Amino acid sequence: MSALSKHWLSFPNIDAPSAHDRSKKVRYGVSEDFVQRNFEMGRCSPIFQLWAHVFGELPPIKSINRSEIGPRSPTLTTLADCIACFRGGVRPRYYDEEEGDSLLVYVLNPSATVVYERTLTNMITGASVPSGACLTVHVRPAKSLQNNDEAVQGMITRLEFIRSEGAKPPLPRGYSTRYSKEFWRDS
Repeated sequence: MSALSKHWLSFPNIDAPSAHDRSKKVRYGVSEDFVQRNFEMGRCSPIFQLWAHVFGELPPIKSINRSEIGPRSPTLTTLADCIACFRGGVRPRYYDEEEGDSLLVYVLNPSATVVYERTLTNMITGASVPSGACLTVHVRPAKSLQNNDEAVQGMITRLEFIRSEGAKPPLPRGYSTRYSKEFWRDS
């Protein structure tokens, strides 16, 4: 399927390293609620960042002029490029859970991202990710989903740039207490 035969608000499923065994693959979908909510609020940057940092490509929009993204070209990554995976977000009320015990958090370290900035010739521009920040991709595992498609083992529900700590690779600040379990990470 060519890039322009896709619709920028409709995401395919994506393979990612398993939280339990990094050498194995799992398949995730993208939450339609995440996409629809951001689109309805006019927040296209998270949708564009999902394309760039989870799917490894610029959004498939015909009017995007790839040569005019600006001086900072975005870092294109996929979940296969993640540098760590954690479980549980010590955050209240994650769907029907007290503290998000099932939440999976994948960590990526793009140096540049894309943001929605409509001009006469383009819809996106490249932007540097601040030093001291990393990108977290939140996944709700399928066991907590209703009407689960067996091929899809979880849904991506959020992307979030957060403060990081450490030099190489930078991880979310306070990761040892921020999450209930560390599955794996690059050292």
